[in-house]
Amino acid sequence: MKTKINAVIFATCILGIVTIRAEAQQTMDNTQTLSTDRQVVNTAWQTLHKDRKQLEVDKQAGNTAAVTADNAKITADEQSLQTARQQLETDRKAALKAAQPVLQQDKSAIKAAKQTLHNDYQQLKTDKSAGNTSAVTADKSKIATDKQNLSTDRQKLKIDHSKFFGTQSKSFPKRQY
Repeated sequence: MKTKINAVIFATCILGIVTIRAEAQQTMDNTQTLSTDRQVVNTAWQTLHKDRKQLEVDKQAGNTAAVTADNAKITADEQSLQTARQQLETDRKAALKAAQPVLQQDKSAIKAAKQTLHNDYQQLKTDKSAGNTSAVTADKSKIATDKQNLSTDRQKLKIDHSKFFGTQSKSFPKRQY
């Protein structure tokens, strides 16, 4: 009987590990996909920007044939950028859907930590007005712990967010897409 129970526990553990690995792989895939999408959008935006500059140079030089070719390139670049933006948005929504349960759990922990901190501040205020110095000292200690817990919960949210969405390169033009 004990062997059967151990076998069930072992199988459950293995299933749990496989599930965690699958979720981790999905998270990595989402992050890599978003990173690739951002690079494609960035490249398309840079190409469009370069071609617009070339158009201005050709206009100033009076080269009508080059202007016509530049306009065609710009139209193609704009379409390419639009397609890249749409793909980025589609993949971002998929990552958000996958991340939602984890991020919601992190946000709930932050909300609970804020509420605990608020309650402890209220208790500190009550103890101060009652003149209870030993309780005030304990309250201050509890508040310091609460602040640390809140900081830890916020850091966990940032880490989980970066797991799903990656980090944006500083060279990536913000609000361009």
